[in-house]
Amino acid sequence: MCGRYSFAPAANFAERFHIEEQQLPLLPRYNVAPSQAMPVIVRNSPNRVVKMTWGLIPQELYTYTIITTTPNDLVAPIHNRMPAILCSDDEVVWLDKETDPARLLSLLAPYPAGEMEAYQVSRAVNNPANEGAKLMQPAATSPSDA
Repeated sequence: MCGRYSFAPAANFAERFHIEEQQLPLLPRYNVAPSQAMPVIVRNSPNRVVKMTWGLIPQELYTYTIITTTPNDLVAPIHNRMPAILCSDDEVVWLDKETDPARLLSLLAPYPAGEMEAYQVSRAVNNPANEGAKLMQPAATSPSDA
């Protein structure tokens, strides 16, 4: 499976993740694909954002992966797993080097389905060269598609 995700940093991104000195530009991306480089928060003192490549690629210096979990009721009809999404209150716990690993594992539960929505998007997301907010819009469907 070839996943995709979007990255649209909020205006309070640096404050939210306790980043004191932001040096990388944080531009929105709407079709991030494996092997592409993206900003990732690294827990240091202070936290910082570094560019890493998505995928476990041995020749790359900095890589990241997306942790998955069992799907919630919304995602289950679409796929047998989903990204582990943290509630905002758990972000500081996740980034704390002192957090007990058992506590970290407890955060990897399916995100509440009631706080999400699902809809079909354009097949244009299948090509990683395609980019833009239009990829996040619901796909136009005809009555025969319903």
